[in-house]
Amino acid sequence: MTNRARIGIVALTVLIGSLGVNAQTPFEKHDADAVLRDAVVDQATGTLYATAYDFDEVWKIALATGARVGTVAVENGPTELALSSDGKTLACVNRIAGSVSLIRAEDLSVTATVPCPGSADAVSALPGGGFAVANSFNDSITLIDPNDPQSPTILEGVSSVPSSVAASDRFLAVTTRTPAQLLIYEGGSRTPTKTFQVPDSPFSVIALNDDRFLVAARSGVAVFDAAASLEVARRDVAVFDAATGGNYIYVLTEGAIESCDMSLNAVGSQSVSATARTLVAGDGLVIAMSPKDRAWYSSGTVNASAMAVAAAAPAAPEVETPQPAPVVEEPQTQPVEEAPAPSPMTESPEVQPVEPVQEEEEAPEVVETAPVTTPAPEPEMKRESAPAPEVTSTPEPAPQTVPAEEPEAAQAPAPMAKSDQPRKSRIRRAEPVASAEASTDEPEAPRRPAASPLEGGPKEPTVADAITEGLDLGSSEGGFQPPDWTQPFRDIQGENVEV
Repeated sequence: MTNRARIGIVALTVLIGSLGVNAQTPFEKHDADAVLRDAVVDQATGTLYATAYDFDEVWKIALATGARVGTVAVENGPTELALSSDGKTLACVNRIAGSVSLIRAEDLSVTATVPCPGSADAVSALPGGGFAVANSFNDSITLIDPNDPQSPTILEGVSSVPSSVAASDRFLAVTTRTPAQLLIYEGGSRTPTKTFQVPDSPFSVIALNDDRFLVAARSGVAVFDAAASLEVARRDVAVFDAATGGNYIYVLTEGAIESCDMSLNAVGSQSVSATARTLVAGDGLVIAMSPKDRAWYSSGTVNASAMAVAAAAPAAPEVETPQPAPVVEEPQTQPVEEAPAPSPMTESPEVQPVEPVQEEEEAPEVVETAPVTTPAPEPEMKRESAPAPEVTSTPEPAPQTVPAEEPEAAQAPAPMAKSDQPRKSRIRRAEPVASAEASTDEPEAPRRPAASPLEGGPKEPTVADAITEGLDLGSSEGGFQPPDWTQPFRDIQGENVEV
């Protein structure tokens, strides 16, 4: 074998090894039963932090076991996460609430909640400490200092619709959607000093070494050198997300993750779930999250130092595990405390069922014995809800029912007229006395003038007839007697009116 062949074999071996363990190891699925939107890896401790969007929580997951070892509640709609450069503080963007929660990574306690103008969309850690937040609906950037979170610095006029933010030692980079640009702020400048055209719909910017920035858009990825003011490389491909780990750039496409060098040259590819939408990477570790599958996928392992820390870390989960254990047991003992609750529950049913049972038993007894007495229970029911005068008024219409007499005269229209009388007789509410007089003055009815010849037969006028037709004054030809105007409604009969 020649020296040239040996050199080629060695170069190929180094290239294969440089692709990392994740390029050779298939992805392992971890069911989360939650919609995980973003995550960050702390390889120093072998920990994965993820946002559970549908639970409004941030989870702490041990990479060595894939088990969740901690949880903290945040405000509504947690999406983006960032870990400070010292690994002590987490920043969680609550997109629906429009705020950022600062979380102490050691014990997962919320130290501050910072409201952001407009809608907080993305967050990134600053090299010197603190965080930068892109506010899409307000065209601004919020700079948060964890030591003074309630006094953030607002960088306004970021035109327009900032979608992501990142920072290097010298520059602050912001992507905007309209137009699709990369804005570079140098030092403490409040206006962009450099502008780059980027692929359409940029959604992520990542700081690389040597003041370079990786921009991920729906139509491709590109690398820009802020110091040299030039575009280093571009790769046109449909992208869902991008991440960096070690010396490689990982690009998430539909159903695959491509491994590229820092110039975006493809060096490998690996299949992954087609529903994966978020990508997180570290040194020798790649993690993809699928909100639709409610799961996350991992390939590779953390580096040796992280594995050493993870091996010594079981003491931490042991301290945390007893905390959820009593919480689960306490609700089990709570039903014992609720045992006296059945006593009031038994008292309430003792009172309620007695009344309905007695009422239901009495009702059928009355109906079975004598159906004629069915009106009797009706006034009894009315006595409970209505005053006593109504009881005296109800029996009167019963004996005075004219239908018994009407069959003899064979006049069907009479009950129809009486059915309409209560509706129109309400105009005179003070006539119950007149109704009593009308009943006593029934023999004097013949004294009334003869009915009109147009009518089919004699008919006693009612209050409704007097109002609608008027009074019949008669004529001078038929021996007309002038009416007594002192009592215009004397011979008019009306039904009893219940008020």
